[in-house]
Amino acid sequence: MAEKLSFYCILSGQLESNEYDYSEEPESVSNDCLVDNAWKISQQLKKEQSDVDMAEYLPEELGGKIASVVWNVDELHGNLVGKIDCIITGELTEAEIERLKNWIIGQNSDGLGEGFEQHPIHTDEGDLYVSLWQWDNDNELMSEEEMEAFLTTGNISMGGM
Repeated sequence: MAEKLSFYCILSGQLESNEYDYSEEPESVSNDCLVDNAWKISQQLKKEQSDVDMAEYLPEELGGKIASVVWNVDELHGNLVGKIDCIITGELTEAEIERLKNWIIGQNSDGLGEGFEQHPIHTDEGDLYVSLWQWDNDNELMSEEEMEAFLTTGNISMGGM
């Protein structure tokens, strides 16, 4: 029997405004901008994964135990976060779960198949680039309960890098 295991990660975004001056750095966006563009971000994630089954790139030792790995977004406590759903078809040991988490973190840091964060999401304000990974964060994956606790402590700076 298949079971779903979900992980959550912090998102960040940068915007190149319609009046973008190429001598300036793109501006970091607030969580409000990410929430306002949640549907577009979700659609871009779906597009990035439409031609590839990310489970095919899992480490060999996890093969056969995980049927799919799908990236999307979810809104928790008013914050837009990354959500990675894994359909598990075999029992995973703690070591295998850690291996899976490390692989997902690697995909997040590479921009999900080395493409998602490099492709602009067109908004009324300009081109939005969303990252599943942040340089100034531990970049850990969390369960839904851990993410909710993290978001409600007030110790988070959502959106900006």
